[in-house]
Amino acid sequence: MESNTIFQRGLLMIANNILLKKTFRLLPSPLRTHLRKVYLRHNHWANPKLKRFGTVQDLYYWVSDENLDTLLILQNYFSMFYPDVDTKTNGSISVYDCDGHLLIENKFVIPHCGAVKVLTSELLNGRLTSENYSYGTLQVKIDIPDSILDLIQSDNSSFYFWDRFYLGYKNCYGQTCFVHGVDKTDIYQVEDKKGLDWYTETQNLKWAPEIPVDIENYKTFTIIMINRTRDATTIGLKISDDNDKSNNWTLEVPGRGVRKVTIDKNDINDLMANNLRIGVEGMPTQFGRPIVFKEFHNGGISAMHC
Repeated sequence: MESNTIFQRGLLMIANNILLKKTFRLLPSPLRTHLRKVYLRHNHWANPKLKRFGTVQDLYYWVSDENLDTLLILQNYFSMFYPDVDTKTNGSISVYDCDGHLLIENKFVIPHCGAVKVLTSELLNGRLTSENYSYGTLQVKIDIPDSILDLIQSDNSSFYFWDRFYLGYKNCYGQTCFVHGVDKTDIYQVEDKKGLDWYTETQNLKWAPEIPVDIENYKTFTIIMINRTRDATTIGLKISDDNDKSNNWTLEVPGRGVRKVTIDKNDINDLMANNLRIGVEGMPTQFGRPIVFKEFHNGGISAMHC
């Protein structure tokens, strides 16, 4: 009985929400604008946790083994928005293993119009003792400078910066490639060092990258999935050919963890090698598309979100 009551309440809330949206669209435009301002006065449209001032940060994939290392070039992006203001500030890099456990946190100072450059291997400094420590996720937090905070606090509305930067990967031949962040993970409100989860629960989404793959073009082809929620999730990867034959992999990804599958032409002997299609089931967050990392026979590398 209790579950039926909860279900009925849920249906009623959905019906009321649909009715409110339809009614809102029938109102005159000036009244709609006024009501929207009243509703958003203390609530941000993107997430109700975005109150007052702060930053939004993402989780990024890092790898550091005998072949690959991860390169961070962190710019003081506040200087671009406020070039005539002293934007010197502090920041930190938190490095996690593939299961989402904190390995190390490194603090830094970033000058006005300046940058910080560091390799993940330098941060870990010899802690690469097992497979668990050879790859994982990292997060960068750059504090809003006090000078900028004084400016944005003069406005009563919420103001958040989203630092979605490019992450570099470098192989043993000196070849480098870059990929940018695509999603959101934590909300950091000013004067609150502990982040708030952007996602409250794991979603079960499907994704079909539109780019076909010719596996013979690559020495290895790696598919990387990050779970930006705190709940464990199961992600299914499927590679299909033009005859609709397929190979499947299942990834059990812990909360805030990352898993990867590396394949070459020997892993798909029963499939056609060209025009392969990738499918993802159980993607945990809406924008958390997989990263594909390509290593070529000539030593070149490439990374992209697909």
